[in-house]
Amino acid sequence: MKTSRIAELWGLVLFLLGAVGTGDPQARPASSNFQMASNVFCGTGGSAQSADFTLKASAGGQGSPVGPQSSESYSGGGGWIYTTEEEGTRGDVNGDGIINVGDVVYLVSYLYKNGPSPDPSWVGDANSDGIVNVGDVVYLVSYLYKGGPPPCSPGGGGEMLALVSRLSNRSGHAQVSLELKSDPAEENSTAFAKTSSGGFDGVVELSVSAKFDRIVAGIELEIEFDPDEVTMLDPVLSPLSSGLQLFAGVKDGTQKIGMVDLSGKNFLPPGEGNLLTLRAQGNDLSSIKITSAALVDLDSRPLAVELSGELNLGAAKDPDSRPQRFSLSQNYPNPFNPRTSIRYTLPQDAQVRLTVYNVLGQKVATLVDEHQSAGYQTVSWDGKDAEGDEVSSGVYFYRLTAGEFSEVKKMMMVK
Repeated sequence: MKTSRIAELWGLVLFLLGAVGTGDPQARPASSNFQMASNVFCGTGGSAQSADFTLKASAGGQGSPVGPQSSESYSGGGGWIYTTEEEGTRGDVNGDGIINVGDVVYLVSYLYKNGPSPDPSWVGDANSDGIVNVGDVVYLVSYLYKGGPPPCSPGGGGEMLALVSRLSNRSGHAQVSLELKSDPAEENSTAFAKTSSGGFDGVVELSVSAKFDRIVAGIELEIEFDPDEVTMLDPVLSPLSSGLQLFAGVKDGTQKIGMVDLSGKNFLPPGEGNLLTLRAQGNDLSSIKITSAALVDLDSRPLAVELSGELNLGAAKDPDSRPQRFSLSQNYPNPFNPRTSIRYTLPQDAQVRLTVYNVLGQKVATLVDEHQSAGYQTVSWDGKDAEGDEVSSGVYFYRLTAGEFSEVKKMMMVK
């Protein structure tokens, strides 16, 4: 099956080369529009997508089909060449004539930080799938740092075979859901979604969980909410996705989130778990929902996503819900000034001690020293020492000891 697919694509390539790359240039008008399946030559490709090109005549012999980045100043071997109506180079998102990290930063800013759009828009479609999203970020990172194919490159035989392989393999599958984090400490945890009294400092946490059957290199989420009822705060990465960088921005009742490692070194192995935690404030959070989710693999191919975007209150309705293991979360915010919150979980009743130390190992403050019941716990530190004096800027450590469990994490005070 794979052999026949390769032969079919190579046949199409050879046909296109033969049909438009030879003959007398004077046999056709100097300029005419036509359709060409450009994705055969460009990026990871897309099924049956085509682009408008303009046919240009030039003196000489056999021409070469070239991608949308070509221009009228093409100085190749003559014959028929192809160029788009618009100027630009696919992948050169910021338009400075060079494809480098600046284009990755520009694309991330546009997608998730309300930055300016690429101009023309198609230059941001680095993988030529017809959509500008996290897949293009992954594609550019792969090209720049992992030896991946260049954006929209005609390529030689080796690149074509690699392309055929990517197109032939089955796509992955993912399930994404949104759940309210339960809080058994609340007397009425089912009301957790309806009041800002739940969570710490009036902040309610929502878990975005996923299950996927192949490596994931990039994630994109779009969250909608009623801005009159809800304030969306910065989300927080989970331990599962801690190797990725998180980008998020809010505008007009929509929060856009991107997760990708810009060094191209980290990714998520096949499996399931919590991708990140959304954080919100408001008296009625029922309007929060995931309207779109995209997960892409190392080749920037999208996984087929089954999305459960509505808020699932199942976890919050279970009064017997409790953590399955001891854990200590990273404080939030971090860096902080002057207050930060520390969250931890207890799967069973235990004697708990939570202590803050400076870089010299000297104890600064004891936040908890008591026997606590199993559940989800949150402690706030106001940046003061045991004497009530404000501590100076710098790095601090906090240690949680609960029964036989002990863990230390680092935080930073910045004034």
